[in-house]
Amino acid sequence: MLRIGSAFALALALAGPCAAEELLAGRVQKVTQQPSGADGCPPPCPIEPETSPDGSRRICISNGGGCEAMELKVERDFLGRRETGSAWSVSKRVGEWGSAFPVTSQLIVVHDDGTRLRWTPAIMRDGQVLVHPDRFVTVLRAVKAEWFGSDTTGMVPVEQLRLGR
Repeated sequence: MLRIGSAFALALALAGPCAAEELLAGRVQKVTQQPSGADGCPPPCPIEPETSPDGSRRICISNGGGCEAMELKVERDFLGRRETGSAWSVSKRVGEWGSAFPVTSQLIVVHDDGTRLRWTPAIMRDGQVLVHPDRFVTVLRAVKAEWFGSDTTGMVPVEQLRLGR
């Protein structure tokens, strides 16, 4: 099996710093949801419509939901910022399509680029975290089957993905 983990690390270094970016494998410990208007979850629109100087009113219509937060117990940090066993938390507004966070105890990989959060189921095999590369919508680099030898599962080590840059 060809390993290109060092090429992945080099690509990350050349891409420049992105303080908000996270690429983690772990297990969900808690998912909390709040309705809009609750403490810590402001309504998506002003309660009173804005009135312009000419007397016209601006209204806001939103199909966004409330807010949610997820706590993940880190098993692997691919960017090297967090220790194994530490907790990582993230909060997002619930969008049009519902919850962004999984409610599962299985291993997942989370990619948060600061604007979008994506996750995919993962497995640990021979010390590597494996994912299906097509589960991350923003995988840019084409994945060639011959890079992975005789692995017929279609799963690849996370280090071999180049995400959303």
